[in-house]
Amino acid sequence: MSRQLTDRKILVVDDDTDFASDLKMWLKREGFCVHVAQVGRAAIQFHRLYRPYAAVLLDLHMPKVDGFEVLKEIKGTDVRTRVAVLTADATTRDQANALGADAFLVKPINREAICGLMEQLATSTLS
Repeated sequence: MSRQLTDRKILVVDDDTDFASDLKMWLKREGFCVHVAQVGRAAIQFHRLYRPYAAVLLDLHMPKVDGFEVLKEIKGTDVRTRVAVLTADATTRDQANALGADAFLVKPINREAICGLMEQLATSTLS
């Protein structure tokens, strides 16, 4: 995969099917190539198989393998991948930051904010 395409590849991890679909649509409109995982185990597999990603947009609260485990795995194997945590629970910020989150967003959030942050994170991986 070319460097330009890799720099635009995003992994969205969210168990809310409708919201994940919206995120994918928003990011594709901004020129990103988007993979979607709706469970933590799939997110870890996608990261192993298709990395590098420019950024990961990660929900924390998912069944079985939660976002904290996904974040720990991603940062444990690839510290350069930028991970933005997206959650409804603002009290998890310290734990997410301790595991290496690069950004922390609290739901609800709008399209412009998400797309802007993903652009910023994707650009910061170019160094």
